[in-house]
Amino acid sequence: MRDRISNLPDSLLLHILSSKSLQTKDVAATMLLSKMWKPLWLSIPKLQFHDKGFNSYESFLQFIDGTLNFVDPKSLKMFALKCDYFDVSPDKVDIWINAVLKSKLEYLNLCFAPGFNSEVRLPLPSTIFNNNAIRILKHASF
Repeated sequence: MRDRISNLPDSLLLHILSSKSLQTKDVAATMLLSKMWKPLWLSIPKLQFHDKGFNSYESFLQFIDGTLNFVDPKSLKMFALKCDYFDVSPDKVDIWINAVLKSKLEYLNLCFAPGFNSEVRLPLPSTIFNNNAIRILKHASF
């Protein structure tokens, strides 16, 4: 017997998985619920990463790297990165931003805790300013 959620159309499932309250880590975990959901989460239009909930700096970096290697960049519309606990290197942030800018990204949100590496808070990769698709850019410390 199939569950009711699996009977929903993919477009509705993607809408649910793109909920503002769901972190990418939680969305990725949905592939454990059903084999048919595995390809679905890879076409998610929103990637939202927060270092809260990761046991180590390395696992946080590996999760973002792995996700960016597997998701379909053509479907990506939003990328949000919030770092409260880990001091991610500016070079790593640049790599991630440049990777997501290959898509039709419309929304980019970068938020870093006070005391975060000051090199990240000030300069942004110049590729951001050459991108015609971005409509909302947020870059802040909190």
